[in-house]
This record gives sequence, structure tokens and C-alpha cells, in this order.
Amino acid sequence: MLLGVPMAFTLGLIAGLATFIPYIGPILGAIPALMVAFLEGPEVVLYVAILYFLVETAESSFIYPLATQKAVHLAPAYTVIIQLAGGVIAGIPGVILATPLAVVGAVTIQLLYVEDILGEDVEILGS
Repeated sequence: MLLGVPMAFTLGLIAGLATFIPYIGPILGAIPALMVAFLEGPEVVLYVAILYFLVETAESSFIYPLATQKAVHLAPAYTVIIQLAGGVIAGIPGVILATPLAVVGAVTIQLLYVEDILGEDVEILGS
């Protein structure tokens, strides 16, 4: 909105949703905004790219680590595989819901199988 790009709210929503996809999500989220900015002129494209880079860097370097200090820690490869499987099975909603459902499944297995049946003490994800 600050740069005068049309449909700024929608483009921001797309960029925000794309960040749920590890590694390539932020890049995929920037592409629509850069394409719309190109309609306004090459100078606006440069400004949008710089603003997007600054916001994404601040989010991934400062905001995200503070927000997830006590959150669940999953291996990145596990997360990518789960999200790919969710995308194949259910499309975009599958990608969005894959990681939370994987965490629910992992905690359920830890509580019901490892602790209750095997009787072993285990550190529950996110605790």
C-alpha cells in the first residue's frame, strides 16, 4: 500500500500464506507482487523487491524465532515431505494443514504408544 501497488492487501495475503511453505514459499509469495508492480513501472518493481526483502528478513530473523521459542521443532526435511504429501492428497488446503496434522500425529504416538504402551519417558514435542 505504501508503494502504491494495486491490490496490495490481496498480494500481502498471498505472500503471507506462501511463507508456510518452507524455503521456497517466500520466493513464490513475492512473484505475484513483483508482477503487479511491473505494471506500474520498473522503478516500482525495484522498490517492491527491496521492501519485500526487508520485511522477509525481519520476519525470518527476528519475529519468527521469538514467536516459536517454545514451539514444536520438526526436522526441515520431515516438514517438506509432509507438506508435499499433503499437497498431493488435498491440494492447497493439504499443504496448509499438513504440518499441524503431522504434529498432532507425532504427539499422539508419543503419548499413546511410547509412554503408555512401552512405558518409556519421552520429551513431548513443544513441551
